Amino acid sequence: MFQTAAASPSATGSGGDRTESASHAGHNCSMVATMSKALSLLLLALMTVQLVKPLGWPGLRYRRDFWKIAVAAIAVMMLTVLIRP
Repeated sequence: MFQTAAASPSATGSGGDRTESASHAGHNCSMVATMSKALSLLLLALMTVQLVKPLGWPGLRYRRDFWKIAVAAIAVMMLTVLIRP
């Protein structure tokens, strides 16, 4: 009954632009989410391998050093949050 012109996206003139950019942003977001999951699984696998048989890399000589991988993962995630636009 009381419909205003500003309520429809076509009346503002920017509704189509927002939809197009949102679709591209959604694609990039899903790619980032997929890569984040893959990186998390890789780091989890590295920690598991470190617990079973130490990798022997510098700083990862003993089984008890698996926590260093987790600290590095947290640091990378924090860096990603700081860099993200």
